[in-house]
Amino acid sequence: MLLFPLRLHWVLYALKSAMTYRQFFSLAPRSLQHLMILLLPLSFMASAEDASFEEGMQYQEARKIVVLDDGSTGSRVVSFLFGRNYNHEEFRLIKQSPMHEASSLSLKHGGITDKSAQLIANLLKEENCGVNCKSSFFLGATAGKRTDKENAKKVFGEIRKKLEHFGVDGSKYDIEMKVLDGSMEGAYNWLGVNYIYGKLDNPEESYGIVELGGSSTQVAVSLKSEIDTDNIKLFNKSFSLEKIDDKALLFFEHGLIQKNVNKVMAESKLGFGLKKAYKNYKEKFKNDSPCEGWSKGRFETANYFECQQAMDSLFPKEDDDKYGKRVFWRSGDRVYSWEMPDTYYLSGYFYDYTVHMGLRSHLTLWQFEMAAYYSCEHHSLSYLDLMLNRNEMDDGVNLFSFFEKSLSQPVVPRVVTKASDFKYSGSIQNIERDKNCGTLTYMVSLLKHFGIQRYHNLVIVKSFVQNGKPHPATWTPGYAYAKANDYEIKNKITINTLHQDKKVADQDVPEAATLNPSGIIINKPIEEDISYYMQP
Repeated sequence: MLLFPLRLHWVLYALKSAMTYRQFFSLAPRSLQHLMILLLPLSFMASAEDASFEEGMQYQEARKIVVLDDGSTGSRVVSFLFGRNYNHEEFRLIKQSPMHEASSLSLKHGGITDKSAQLIANLLKEENCGVNCKSSFFLGATAGKRTDKENAKKVFGEIRKKLEHFGVDGSKYDIEMKVLDGSMEGAYNWLGVNYIYGKLDNPEESYGIVELGGSSTQVAVSLKSEIDTDNIKLFNKSFSLEKIDDKALLFFEHGLIQKNVNKVMAESKLGFGLKKAYKNYKEKFKNDSPCEGWSKGRFETANYFECQQAMDSLFPKEDDDKYGKRVFWRSGDRVYSWEMPDTYYLSGYFYDYTVHMGLRSHLTLWQFEMAAYYSCEHHSLSYLDLMLNRNEMDDGVNLFSFFEKSLSQPVVPRVVTKASDFKYSGSIQNIERDKNCGTLTYMVSLLKHFGIQRYHNLVIVKSFVQNGKPHPATWTPGYAYAKANDYEIKNKITINTLHQDKKVADQDVPEAATLNPSGIIINKPIEEDISYYMQP
């Protein structure tokens, strides 16, 4: 009986009563107000039924976004629930569902398996969103579908039919399916990590991201200082003949009362994901495999510097430009590396071959390069074969235990994704241990190609963890956040050589290298420094 006032409030709330909690509380006698405050904790312990109220019920308005991420190595379904208490505030992320992983979408099984279609239908229909809730579904296809948009359209059509069979159609839900441009995939990834860690309103402290998939790789940054974006031009001389690049300067407008603008420079390179790049390396070096220690018909210990030269050769030459790759320009002045973020979150295959195998989660690029050097000395195919013959093969995942001892004590404790967290952030990808030397060396070459300097901080993650809750380190949280708040995303400048229907306007390009979201200078490792560092 004493809990009746509080129960009455929940009933009124569930029935969309115009009486808000504040109105109800203010109209109650003062003695009853005091009693309600004292009994408020008890109201949530009175019965299992009271405790089972879903989190979305506590918000005036909620939005649920179910996202299907279709990549080259598989597909992932995840649901995000956002809520807000007042009309003039942002929708904030409340919770996320466990992730369901499946094979990449294809015309087989009607575009999508019955299991995945049923899961999507259940996530959209679940009555855990509150009475004032909107649900939407978004299918974003990435690198696996970018080169074949016509086939992607057929797959989308079959998926729509399958979803309608399970009760999901446009009359009930907001449904959208599209192939994401690589730059947009990178920008959403950037938006996700900076939203989760509260960095959107401070460009000086924002994080950059580098995501390494199976077929493509993305980088996205927001420069520290304000720039005159009207004077930015894209350098198209070297890249106009290539079919691999997608670059954009995107404006994320966020904030409901006073619009804030984040200017994000994003780039994607198709064919430079780990699997594609390693395949290209194997084809190019079919007779000799410097990263595996195979040379002139016999096995030797892999040489890091020969491996690095091989991996560097996969990237296009930039017209012998001493400053390295040039992408963005601004009025004749080049922006130096200190304009780039200090910290980068590395996701995708980065985690699987490093932290999962015993490397610390917080590194500088210099330490990452040392790890690649160590890996070539101790993890190449020839070395592992030798250890196997000697019965000295390690029996655990940690391949970097001895290397870790050579580094100074980490300032930040090593962070590993717990087994229980993988259901929210995705499982470990297949690891080929004999390719560890080449894989780490390629990762170092890739990071340098994107302009990341040796002193930059790298955080290698499988998930973005905030308040003990893991979220997938992909583009999906950023997309869901933007979708929930109806944020406008403008594409200021773009070049996409993947699609013939996109034409790049002729622009006057200055002769000196200037603004580069992926970096200006590609540093080459100094052999003497590395050799000295690795001395016992």
